[in-house]
Amino acid sequence: HYDQLLTSGELAYHHFKQMAATSSRQYRYFLLGNDEYGFLKSLKLTSTQQIEKADLMIMIGFNLSLKLSAEASQQIFKQARQGLAWQLPFYCLNPDQYIVKISGLKEPCAGLVANDYKAAGGKVIYFGKPDYYGYQQILANFPQIDKKRILAIGDNFEADILGAKQAGLSSLLIVSDLTLLQLQDNPTKLAKSQYYCFQFGDDEISHRLK
Repeated sequence: HYDQLLTSGELAYHHFKQMAATSSRQYRYFLLGNDEYGFLKSLKLTSTQQIEKADLMIMIGFNLSLKLSAEASQQIFKQARQGLAWQLPFYCLNPDQYIVKISGLKEPCAGLVANDYKAAGGKVIYFGKPDYYGYQQILANFPQIDKKRILAIGDNFEADILGAKQAGLSSLLIVSDLTLLQLQDNPTKLAKSQYYCFQFGDDEISHRLK
């Protein structure tokens, strides 16, 4: 049972809708990657394939169904960097850097391109964890609940655990293939969560870290 769902796409939808409602300007966007499910068609924004004519760049994700080659993936990074010349803001609708499939295959996400653009000096607007805006919306809808009684659950250090910490919430880390991948880079990350869990169901094992 749940009382409310809030996705990064919903946060972005309301942001763009407000942009259109509060301005007579017709914003033009340059799409990086793909819009596989037609999300952008519901917005009053105009698409352009000429980045120099765009007011902003939007990225939802890579078209993973096409199994892009390494060269094609790198082309998206190059396209994004072109936005620096026109100081285009980069709207990232999925801050995750990677997903790890059941097969163990690691695939890139929009956050990887957005972080590269930001590192190069570009302006990035993120929708979704760990950005505080999403947590703020949820907390505002449940003012009667003490933050000390809220537990954020996830398997991603950069999104779930960092986001919870920034929002002042306790967190439970579910150790997944993605978690293990992140631990390879920095094993000390495990201590950033108040709790962690290695298994589910009747064999669940949880450990208090702090």
